[in-house]
Amino acid sequence: MATHQCSGVSIPKLESSKPLKSYAVSLYPPQQKPMDGDPAARTIPLDDRKRWDFALSNFLLYAPSNKQDRERLLELAIGGITVAGFAGLPGQARLGYIDRLWDAVVEWVLPTDNAKAMFDPKPGDQVHNVSSTSHERAFAKFGIGFRCEKDTDKDRILKSGFEPLYALPSIARSLGHEIGGTVMQRKTALGQLGLWKENKDAIGQTGICVSRGAMGATKFPEASYTGDVYLFAVKPNGRGYDTEKYQANKSPTAVWKPGEKLFPKIQPSEVLAYMKVKKLGTDDYSTLWKIQADSTWTILNGSDDEKKYIEGEFGKLQTPSNRRFVAVKTSEYDFHQAAL
Repeated sequence: MATHQCSGVSIPKLESSKPLKSYAVSLYPPQQKPMDGDPAARTIPLDDRKRWDFALSNFLLYAPSNKQDRERLLELAIGGITVAGFAGLPGQARLGYIDRLWDAVVEWVLPTDNAKAMFDPKPGDQVHNVSSTSHERAFAKFGIGFRCEKDTDKDRILKSGFEPLYALPSIARSLGHEIGGTVMQRKTALGQLGLWKENKDAIGQTGICVSRGAMGATKFPEASYTGDVYLFAVKPNGRGYDTEKYQANKSPTAVWKPGEKLFPKIQPSEVLAYMKVKKLGTDDYSTLWKIQADSTWTILNGSDDEKKYIEGEFGKLQTPSNRRFVAVKTSEYDFHQAAL
């Protein structure tokens, strides 16, 4: 009978008692260890590992900056459950933990207002930009807003309109947004709209964000983006949520100055016109973003007055003959900043 000989090398301990919250390696500054690929989580279905990773990354990104508040929210969401305990739960119970992580940073609201009933400032407002310099309270008058999308999305939009990403889980997943089956997909599919609790901003994947003014809409998909986009003029007929009013009620510093309105969906028939715009990115100090607008626009729908209004707003974006681009100042068209 062979005699056992100890090698002197310690045997690794099983990580059955590893806390689930340990994947948030550091809450402030935020640092995450992915569950997907961690041997300690190998018995958890792959889809749930990816859902957990995506939920935790958003929690770390959008939770309050105060470390103590982050710790409190994480404890309320998942408590002291271990990785092994999480793995042993039925699928729906496991999903519940992932949902609570989302719920810690997301607030859900219902679409309640028609576009023309939403807030639209008068000239001289110190916080909000006017919708148009040509028509006083143009958004309240016409109910027309503006939105930019990448050029690759144009044909889909003209065919199907604007649909929130999180109502399309398979497309969301192809973009790395693992939300299938979670509260983010379920509530979006029901027409509810998500807002980040901390920064008071709409979660664009849960609804369709529209700017009151055309110039502000050229920020999207983001100010620093370079390449071709299409600027759309839209007239949503269904009810939406007045994100701008919500932001103003929270704090003047939370307001996006061009005025954000949020809708569950925009139908193809509600797309009135579009124009191609080339985004040249931001300057070295991010004080402005640069655009070159096409000299032509395509009209799809609308009354004569609506067409005339859109044509005038698009014209303001077109590059003057003596300039290489139109400069859009961040200080005027980005989030409102409190005076120092």
